[in-house]
Amino acid sequence: MSLTIEEKNQTRLELKKNYEISELTFEIIQSDLNFTSAELTHAFELTQGHDPTNVWKLRDYLEKKILEQGKVFYPFSILKKNIYYPY
Repeated sequence: MSLTIEEKNQTRLELKKNYEISELTFEIIQSDLNFTSAELTHAFELTQGHDPTNVWKLRDYLEKKILEQGKVFYPFSILKKNIYYPY
């Protein structure tokens, strides 16, 4: 799945909002997902060289952690359902 510039911008915003809602640190997320610092940064920013699978892992992780905290996650408008990247 390839995203347009507008879709990437929207996805970045949604990931950022959910990161804020989760109140988790970058280091905790990195450790839990077993990502390098660069991998996590690429996943959050959807920068050149990002791995789409990692973006989905991050998306699903944030949603799960927010729900576990009894909070409501910010809805994802582009990354609604992962049918492309098994992990």
